[in-house]
Amino acid sequence: LDLKKGSSRDLPYPDHSFDKVFCNMVVYFWEEPGTHLEEVYRVLKPDGLFYTGIRSNRSMQEFPFTKFGFSLYGKESWKSILNEYGFAVLEVKEKADPKMDFEGRELQLESICIVAQKN
Repeated sequence: LDLKKGSSRDLPYPDHSFDKVFCNMVVYFWEEPGTHLEEVYRVLKPDGLFYTGIRSNRSMQEFPFTKFGFSLYGKESWKSILNEYGFAVLEVKEKADPKMDFEGRELQLESICIVAQKN
């Protein structure tokens, strides 16, 4: 395991370094997702896989803090963005998470995993 500190805008790895890249619950903070996706694309080997974990828009809107500095993406909008940057969406998995208590409210959040392949 070789860990390096860096930004997904400028990944500290050579081209075609990885078979798979995982990105879980961070795309909300990408003001310009294309810049980050271009870097993911660059470091993936040909036919490499990119796994994105997000929550549904409905789930994210349950949290008051998402009004501040979050870019929310629904399943279809994220798939469209992936396609725009050269990825082919292979699979989408959706799952209802266990119910949780948040500030006295019971929430049922929905998680989405989108698997895309570098074209």
